Amino acid sequence: MNKWIYSKTGQVHQERHEKCQDAVLFQENEWVYAAAVSDGASGCRYGREGAKTACKAAISYLTEEDVIGDHFSNEKLAWLFNEYLLYRLEQTALKQGNPVDEYASTVAAVCLNRPERKAAAISLGDSAVLRIRNQNVETFLGARRTGGQPCLLTDAKAHDEMQVRYFDLCAEDTIVLCTDGFLDAYTENSRLRSALKNLDFQKMNAILDTCSSADDVSYIAISGS
Repeated sequence: MNKWIYSKTGQVHQERHEKCQDAVLFQENEWVYAAAVSDGASGCRYGREGAKTACKAAISYLTEEDVIGDHFSNEKLAWLFNEYLLYRLEQTALKQGNPVDEYASTVAAVCLNRPERKAAAISLGDSAVLRIRNQNVETFLGARRTGGQPCLLTDAKAHDEMQVRYFDLCAEDTIVLCTDGFLDAYTENSRLRSALKNLDFQKMNAILDTCSSADDVSYIAISGS
């Protein structure tokens, strides 16, 4: 199993002298690999803290619960996952004495059962999950917006909007979790699309380093080999 992680602060936050509002996290144990990416809502005062909390909560849930073994329906897993992440956000907000809505974020996460190579992917809002197989880039769980805005973890309808997909991870597969900033750059830059298709992450990161991006850009890629 190989992994690649990238994150950079977009121009908007640089001009405001603010840090990147994205968070990326990976963890493994004897049985499970888990990865998560989260994009803190820029309009929220503690979006960056919310993204960090969401990633930590996602990893905690995916490594401590038998997500693959239980194999809940998509709807039930979406509800359980969202409730756990929202609870962790509420606890953070309560501890810091702030409204939980100020910690809003999107999320995309994946867990892999190592012995069986069975996996589950979950996403909410305009973060997404991609799969690359034999130079074909497939949108596993696509970015979603309603009225131009993504659904966030603190929204009342979050569990209804959350996407879930179970799948087998083949040796030739690479899974990419990414924020909307990465998706925008990927859509606009043909060299970036070519690098991703060919799994040339060193080249892809160099392109991202030099290309202009208003939004924060983050991804984590995990190979099946």
